[in-house]
Amino acid sequence: RLQLLHGGWCMSDEATPHYSALIDQMTLGLRFLNDTFGECGVPRVAWQIDPFGHSSEVALEFADMGYDGLFFGRIDHEDYTNRKYLKEMETIWRPDTSLGEAGELFSGVLYNLYMPPNGFCFDTYCNDEPIMDNPKLHGYNVNERVSQFVTIVQNWADAYKSNHLMVTMGGDFNYIVASSWFKNMDKLIKYVNRNYKDVNVLYSTPACYLKALHDENITWPVKDNDDFFPYGSDEHSYWTGYFTSRPNLKYMVYKGNNLLQAAKQIRTSLGPDLEEEQYLMQRAIAIAQHHDAVSGTEKQHVTDDYALYIHEGIDATEKIFTAAYRKWLGNNFPKQSFCSLTNISQCEVSEFANRFLVTVYNPLAHPTTIPVRVPVTPGTYTVTDPSGSVIPSDLVPIPDSVKEVPGRQGNTTLELLFVAQELPPLGLFSFHIDRSEGGKIPVATQVNLTLSNNITNITFPLETSQEIPEVEDIVVENALFKLKFNGTTGFLHCIEREGETWSFVQNFYYYEASKGYNYNSFNRASGAYIFRPSLDEPIAISKYANISIFKGKSVIEVHQQFGDWVSQIIRLYEGQDQLEFQWLVGPIPVEQWVGKEIITRYKTQLITNSTWYTDSNGRRLIKRVRDHRDSWNLTLTEPIASNYYPITSAVVILGKRHRLTVLTDRPQGAASLRDGEIEIMLHRRLLYDDSKGVSEPLDEIQYRTGMVARGTHILQFSKCFKSNSTNGNNGN
Repeated sequence: RLQLLHGGWCMSDEATPHYSALIDQMTLGLRFLNDTFGECGVPRVAWQIDPFGHSSEVALEFADMGYDGLFFGRIDHEDYTNRKYLKEMETIWRPDTSLGEAGELFSGVLYNLYMPPNGFCFDTYCNDEPIMDNPKLHGYNVNERVSQFVTIVQNWADAYKSNHLMVTMGGDFNYIVASSWFKNMDKLIKYVNRNYKDVNVLYSTPACYLKALHDENITWPVKDNDDFFPYGSDEHSYWTGYFTSRPNLKYMVYKGNNLLQAAKQIRTSLGPDLEEEQYLMQRAIAIAQHHDAVSGTEKQHVTDDYALYIHEGIDATEKIFTAAYRKWLGNNFPKQSFCSLTNISQCEVSEFANRFLVTVYNPLAHPTTIPVRVPVTPGTYTVTDPSGSVIPSDLVPIPDSVKEVPGRQGNTTLELLFVAQELPPLGLFSFHIDRSEGGKIPVATQVNLTLSNNITNITFPLETSQEIPEVEDIVVENALFKLKFNGTTGFLHCIEREGETWSFVQNFYYYEASKGYNYNSFNRASGAYIFRPSLDEPIAISKYANISIFKGKSVIEVHQQFGDWVSQIIRLYEGQDQLEFQWLVGPIPVEQWVGKEIITRYKTQLITNSTWYTDSNGRRLIKRVRDHRDSWNLTLTEPIASNYYPITSAVVILGKRHRLTVLTDRPQGAASLRDGEIEIMLHRRLLYDDSKGVSEPLDEIQYRTGMVARGTHILQFSKCFKSNSTNGNNGN
């Protein structure tokens, strides 16, 4: 009889997906099983045997879905050793104790990852000795082989509380010759049961095994308010690099998921129409949650395939938006086209049209106000809101670093910015954009300022070409923030908000990646999975930053260039109590055959007591403590990599009275290696494989050069109170 397991569209990663995408991919898979097999085909056991660490949110979702238990193969090597000794390989996991029994999930760690006992693989890729039970033939070995098997499983059993033991028989790319497996397993079952009265071997399933455990009524150990990150497979192999690997694919998966959530909302007004178009996007985003997809741990040609599926899903989703808009606003409403490359300031419609419509949909359940940026060519622009009123807009230059991104097409040199005010919940506004030639284009005037050790281009909204006097600090401010940049280095070093001064330094660095051919753990290289810096301190990418400053009606922009291949725009929007840091990294140079792992570091004066908080799949905050694990005493062999944790949405540090939150636009790795600091890994380019499964270096090439990544961090500075600073699992 067939018994189904897990039931998702894929076996998802747990570090990098957003919780909404996890729910959707499980829904897609379970719905297929229910439609195909009925209710009796619905799985009751979750099977996450290969992901590289396990998240609190994923466990809670399985509990909410009614699963009886969860089994996985990978936990930290020290945690594994400790659990074997204490017989705690099976436990009740309570990721958030405030939820009570509803948040509990039985969780079991498999003894040998998900592989068979050593010496008992019977497939094409295996060289293990088959079981020969005919005494008339040479090679007769049944007694010896059965004895070996029993010795192994008795050793395994010492790590578990129950008399029941799950022995996995299989592995990656196995059962190519299934008959060989079953022929040998039949012999094991027959002769173990015949020769050993105290051992009973049988074919079983995880669900049957779990029922047998529950029937024993054992009191299990518990794991409270914690997860299983990060995962170290040995003392020098911390699987924390994949938190950032393939940043552009991660961004595409997240933007695609955002689009899917909005498309599902608006298609409710269309009835059964365009169901297939929605399914294309659902399928693309679901398979992208695989533990070798959004994680960035697949080969390059597989990455390209995932990206193609999402691209096709985006094209299909355009039809949903156009159909819904025409139903709401009339059949004369123009066909909608997504400008998917606005992250590199490229959009064909806005580049060539003198009159076009920008429609902004709000998928939230409450009104929201957002800035809208549209790439354009020089001209005079008028923006008209839905009421017919002309609203303020700004033209700001596109930095050279963006215009020079390899593969960027088009001639847009400016961005038109306006603010979409009070977008209705689950509703939309359309804005008319008109372009005219002639007249003075209202772009800010540029002034050169000579600073010590640095020639910096400063652009102010000056009506005349007045000279800038010698300045110690470069000060930029609006009604909410005052930012001070060091007059010598060009680096941000101070922020004033609500009458309080924050010592705040931000800069970009890179870790040199360890080289190696992975003969042993000491020879481990950084790779798609593994983050292993060769030095404990990163190297600053540049000692100085060239600055240009632009001020408009709605925004102030500070453009910074750090050397040849890193740049940034810091934005202060009027009326928004947050700062936007838009970074661009690449192509990362590797001429000296040294891989680089790029970070941004935000440094404050906050006393944080070695503690910070990271989100769990975008839904809750988890407390992290430097050089510490709740479940065992950590041996510090990789002080940088072992302190990196996954973030999908946010990382937070708390002082006694203040809080800094950094919001991200994609999954990344983050750490707080010193009090008051947050560092986030942005991009990686590596020249060695880490021998963990990809079998090629993480060296992404586009347009015959290293791949460029661009993304955004939102920084929020706030006061904190006891109510939101003491519970790491229920943060905002």
